[in-house]
Amino acid sequence: MVSDSQIAKLLQRCTDALHDHSRARGKPVVQRLLEDEMHIALDNGGYCSNSRPALWHAPLAAVTINFPCQLGTLGSNTHDYFISTMSITPPSAQHDFTERLTLLPHYHFTEHSTIFPAFTIDPPTMRQGFAGVMFAYLNKPYKMSPDMLTAACGALRRTPRSLLLLSAVQRRNAGGQVARNLRWELEARGSDTTARLRWKERQDDRLKHLAETARADLFLDTIQVNAVWTAFDVLWAGVPLVTVQGQRMASRIAGSVVTSASGLSYVEHSIKAYEDAITELSDVRY
Repeated sequence: MVSDSQIAKLLQRCTDALHDHSRARGKPVVQRLLEDEMHIALDNGGYCSNSRPALWHAPLAAVTINFPCQLGTLGSNTHDYFISTMSITPPSAQHDFTERLTLLPHYHFTEHSTIFPAFTIDPPTMRQGFAGVMFAYLNKPYKMSPDMLTAACGALRRTPRSLLLLSAVQRRNAGGQVARNLRWELEARGSDTTARLRWKERQDDRLKHLAETARADLFLDTIQVNAVWTAFDVLWAGVPLVTVQGQRMASRIAGSVVTSASGLSYVEHSIKAYEDAITELSDVRY
């Protein structure tokens, strides 16, 4: 993981001057920023935690850019441009933004990590002797939706020798209530589904985390709100990913990540196509 101090050292090496105004507040910091006479000012805080939107009402630079911490316009006249990608924010969405869209061909965020050394996996150990297809859903519980759960249960029914790998964090959330609700929803969609659940424990060691993720044969992305950092982990682990590209920005991120990477992954545009892709990839892995 890249630390703040490492980033600061990198910035010092590649810039003529590095001024740290992170702790400053109010008019003094505005005055200092104006004295810097910046040509371009990039805001990646938006309205997220620890952001300072009031600063941007001053003319800090000739060009101001919203490099989104949040997926959307700031809705003000303080920023000139909004950076996104063609797949996340199509040009037709310009009318939804106060900023002018600047669209890149590939996903514009990178994971804050180093290049991992090669890691090996012992399939009999990691999969506990299981020789079928292991589907994985490792996103946070709030991203679940009925259509995604229905698709996952359909995949389990169509692939008799299959399991569903879930994050153990889901099992412990809200005193176990999340896991109970999940089991109830799955049972309502298939009688033997809950017996085919497996849980992935949290690993603080990144290589162990990726090795555990690599147990899966296929990652099933959530539909309404896509995976972001989890999608990076899944691809790092060499696991194919299936996602649906929806209408909202939050439902188009994984598709942008996948199209920026190579590998056997699918970006679909309907639930039916999503289910068909799961079946096709299951047949390949089985």
